[in-house]
Amino acid sequence: MRLDRAEEAVAEHPWALPEQHTRPPRQPAINLRHDAAQRFLAHEHSAHPVLVLAEPRNDPAGVPSGNAEHHLDPGLSEHPRDQHVRRRLFGQHRLDRHRILLSCVRLGRACIVGGRKTMSGAPEKRRWRMELSLIIRGQHPAGDDMRARLADDIDLVMRAEELGFNALVKGSHYSAHPLQSLQQIPFLAQAAVLAPSLRLVCGLVLLPLHKPLDIAEQLATLDIMCGGKLVFGCGIGYRDVEFKAFGLTRKEAARRFEECLLAVKRLWTEDFVDMAGSHFVLDHANSTVKPLQKPMPPVWIGANADAAIRRAARLGDCWYINPHSTLTTLTRQLDLYRRALDEYGKPFPAELPMRREVFVAGTREEAIRLAQPYLEVKYKTYREWGQDKVMPAGDDFDHGFDELLDDRFLIGSPAEVAERLIDLRRRFGINHLVASLHWPGMPNSLALEQMHILAEEVMPAVRSAA
Repeated sequence: MRLDRAEEAVAEHPWALPEQHTRPPRQPAINLRHDAAQRFLAHEHSAHPVLVLAEPRNDPAGVPSGNAEHHLDPGLSEHPRDQHVRRRLFGQHRLDRHRILLSCVRLGRACIVGGRKTMSGAPEKRRWRMELSLIIRGQHPAGDDMRARLADDIDLVMRAEELGFNALVKGSHYSAHPLQSLQQIPFLAQAAVLAPSLRLVCGLVLLPLHKPLDIAEQLATLDIMCGGKLVFGCGIGYRDVEFKAFGLTRKEAARRFEECLLAVKRLWTEDFVDMAGSHFVLDHANSTVKPLQKPMPPVWIGANADAAIRRAARLGDCWYINPHSTLTTLTRQLDLYRRALDEYGKPFPAELPMRREVFVAGTREEAIRLAQPYLEVKYKTYREWGQDKVMPAGDDFDHGFDELLDDRFLIGSPAEVAERLIDLRRRFGINHLVASLHWPGMPNSLALEQMHILAEEVMPAVRSAA
């Protein structure tokens, strides 16, 4: 939406204030006919935040430099209607603490994010050989107020950007009793607005449960919203309750996965698609929107079993390594993955991500003591869901915590966790850590503390050695 029409749209919303609260005449600070602009709440610690518009200047080569001049915007200021709009959109307590991006970010335009100047439309150029992502599992105990938990999850998102994390990952499950979790696509859409410098990773879309045209258009929209920084992570799933609810059997899941993935790729790269699958028919169908990334976002495929790893090598851009396998199993399966890549004539991926449970404290003993209560609850739930039944033999979860911990989790002092990450990089080629550090029932303050330790004490050592 063009900014010169934004005022009308706000006034037309059903939650706008009554008409007697009229807005003073608007005096544009810059050319509002520009196709897109960035609106940020500036002066984070000010008692009266103001909105600014960032208009990038071009360098001699014609590329936006990011040296934006800031102009006060009289729209959405301290007027009662504007205050009402902002409270409804973001919550008053958030307005005093965060800079909020309010309008779309156009590809290739400069934006100011958390004090850093970046270019929208592509991930920052990598400076290190180990990327760091935060996975927002958002697994909250039944009975929790999900409005409060959403605010907690958003705090993690915005802190990740402030601390220099590279990406944000959000997973998805349905009928997830005894836990509550917000769904990934709407959550990532909000994250695209609140933390625009982060890559967004679907981790994972359970493709057999969905129709390809819907997924193609939803994710293409999300790729546009985040400026071409989406990663399409996908997997089959493993829970019978989900398969039954969506009308399929476990035996059908692998076939549906392959059909749906092929259809999504075709919808993204072809104008019109004719294709009949076992649960859909595309009759000269087209995706209304295409992804910003060409030909498509990177495809990460999650896999546990050997057959699924071969499938990831054949169909994906990389294997998204699960957090549950022991290093013994990982050694064997990575050899299998390399051989499968050779068989299919594909190179080893430039990016190899692995998710791991992470907790760092002064000593390993302290880290285990603090993490154990939360991880035990989480893995008890995973056992009930049957997660370990799709793992290779010997990697089940029917063990005490000490056995579960051994060779799986990254738990210890900063130096110990850094050393293990360096070893993973050198032995296996893993260059992207997806850190899972917020578990059911854990206070948000503890998760935020973990993010600081990981970003400020662990990763510098890893990146200097990698």
